[in-house]
Amino acid sequence: MAGLKCAYERLKSTSTADDVILQIRLPDNQRGLLHAIELMPEGAVTAVAPLAFAWEKQEEGTGGNDDSADAEKLPPIGSEGIQSVLIDTWATTEPEPANCDPKYTFSLHPQGARTWKPPTGPVLMMGGENWGLRILDSTTTPVRVRIYWEE
Repeated sequence: MAGLKCAYERLKSTSTADDVILQIRLPDNQRGLLHAIELMPEGAVTAVAPLAFAWEKQEEGTGGNDDSADAEKLPPIGSEGIQSVLIDTWATTEPEPANCDPKYTFSLHPQGARTWKPPTGPVLMMGGENWGLRILDSTTTPVRVRIYWEE
């Protein structure tokens, strides 16, 4: 890890249960650390139940849309480029959870924002692995997600 801090944000308008909101694919030769995930519902109503999310190691989906150009360096200085690939939609098959631990689950009430940080410190993501954020519930509430990681 070179210590390049990165962020990526996207708005997920609606979701069915088990939708993958985003996935990070780390370069084969480089580890990464997940530091935090911010979740911000938009236009929520009081009757909506809390939403459950999972941060998990995943298999690679097919037909993914590479949205890496929208990732940003923090601070935005220096000539280094972000090497991780960020996928936010899949034309064919969404990725499935890998049969392994760790899997972190957390919830969000739709009327409030939340910054989730791993309880035991940053999550180590090994080179070549795919990690993603999955929403476990169906919802019509748009959710803005911002993820912070280091490579």
